[in-house]
Amino acid sequence: MNASSARRPRRPRRRTRLSTDQVRDRLYESAMARFREQGYDATSVSELTRAAGVAKGTFFNHFPTKEHILASWFRGVWEGEARALAAEGVGGADAVVTQVVRIVARLEEDAILAGALVARIADLPGGEPGGEKDEAPVARPLDQVRAWFVDRIRECLPMVVPIREVSDADLSALLVGALVETLREAFLTGQSAATAGPRTRVEVRAGVRVEARIDFLLASAGLRGV
Repeated sequence: MNASSARRPRRPRRRTRLSTDQVRDRLYESAMARFREQGYDATSVSELTRAAGVAKGTFFNHFPTKEHILASWFRGVWEGEARALAAEGVGGADAVVTQVVRIVARLEEDAILAGALVARIADLPGGEPGGEKDEAPVARPLDQVRAWFVDRIRECLPMVVPIREVSDADLSALLVGALVETLREAFLTGQSAATAGPRTRVEVRAGVRVEARIDFLLASAGLRGV
């Protein structure tokens, strides 16, 4: 066998370098899978970085804490439903009621993650982990919800005179409180569905409760039906 016919050694394949966004997405998806499989509290940062195939220190370049992942997930759920409402042309008080009912239903479909979220919802952080330095910081999830409510309330005001003297901010805070109360009842008292699947009686009850509470607050302010 001459030298020309001998097999040449294979060159090692170059590893494709992931972009910052790709690394963040991989960490996020790894965390979502682990949280759903074994629970939020039982999942360590070391576990999810191993599953994502990145160094542990890389995690903290994108998510300062595990709570930032929960906050990012909730923002995605909230903003997705809000965009759908806007595309459907639903606004004002009707948008407020429809949004909260849909949010409760979405969380019921992902009860394991929702339970972890609701237990910490008042303390979930803001910020945008892994974002560019010149990007505006993202509000904490409940502050974002509160601001969205204020915008929907203001859509009503040119068309109606409120029955009671209540500021946009105060009414928005009451709406947030009603939503959080319903979520805590559904997920922190053992009443929620344990697994995803078809809608259950529990889901219907939670949706009815939140709709009734939000409806009452909006009607008390003279905004329902606008």
